[in-house]
Amino acid sequence: MGANSIPWAIEEDTRAYLETVTRLATRLDIETIIPSHVLTTNGAEIGSCLRYLGQHIHAVNEAVRVGKSLQGTLFSLPLDKSYLPPKDSPLSRVCPLKEGFDKWNVKQIDQEPKKQ
Repeated sequence: MGANSIPWAIEEDTRAYLETVTRLATRLDIETIIPSHVLTTNGAEIGSCLRYLGQHIHAVNEAVRVGKSLQGTLFSLPLDKSYLPPKDSPLSRVCPLKEGFDKWNVKQIDQEPKKQ
């Protein structure tokens, strides 16, 4: 997480990841986040993480429900550019990496068992 960043759902259960971050956000009053690979940001950035994960889980599950293939889902769910650093940011050079994380997240969600 960090300013204009997206979470990388590297583990097996993005719904659990979303639930964990939600619990963190509701139980702690976080003023500052000092991540390891992006710029220091404020606690409000957690809302962006929650929004991103929630939107992705819903959109991928809906694509699966209507029978889209993984490739079709990847094509139909382009990354919202608001999750990327602005062009004048020192982090703008990592946009391709973040776009790769986004595709990974779509693939990860697509492969997870769906809750009824």
